[in-house]
Amino acid sequence: MNGKQVDIYVNVHKGIRNLITRFLFQTGSTDWTDASAVARLQPEWEQVTKIIRSHHAHEDQFIHPLLSRITPGGHRSYEAEHHAQLDVLTDLEAHFTRLADDDVPQAKRAQTGLEFYRGLNLFYGDFLLHLHREEVEAERALHSLCIPEELMTTMGALLGSIPPEEMMAYLDFMVPAMNLPECAELLGGMKAGSPPEVFKAMADRARKARGESDWQKLEALLVQ
Repeated sequence: MNGKQVDIYVNVHKGIRNLITRFLFQTGSTDWTDASAVARLQPEWEQVTKIIRSHHAHEDQFIHPLLSRITPGGHRSYEAEHHAQLDVLTDLEAHFTRLADDDVPQAKRAQTGLEFYRGLNLFYGDFLLHLHREEVEAERALHSLCIPEELMTTMGALLGSIPPEEMMAYLDFMVPAMNLPECAELLGGMKAGSPPEVFKAMADRARKARGESDWQKLEALLVQ
């Protein structure tokens, strides 16, 4: 061990904040009376909901059992927040489905779109508070009661459970949201734990997400 603290939450949370914030901007500028604009937005919305559900599931499966073991009941408030957020997400999905209905009159579609936008902002506000609580409270508990090797093993198991296609999607919004040392650490871990051909595919995806100028700096950090 090099003594560096194992990060549990911050980097992936940076990426998810990036993903949802970009989508919020898109919803704010969308003309909901234009069915083709709603159709263009649908893949982005599906990615947002898929990633949030995936992220919560990863924490429920890998992080919460650890919190439960080191602090009896310590996972329950986070798990309850997950359940509540997923319930709201389901309601938002139903709202978006109505927006995608071609038979909805334009005036009704405009009002429904505004309601969706407002509801999404309320969801995001609550979600941001949840992410902050995990990064501050849960992270502190994990580091005070677990040895670094245990946290590394847990994170390795979590990352190893993510299918390659899903991992590529995570890279698309995580890499632009992280600073260069964080990106280098993430990619260095992937390089150490992946076959060369798999890492090359992930590196190519990260290069595209970050841009050529930053990629040259990242390559220099990776060889240090």
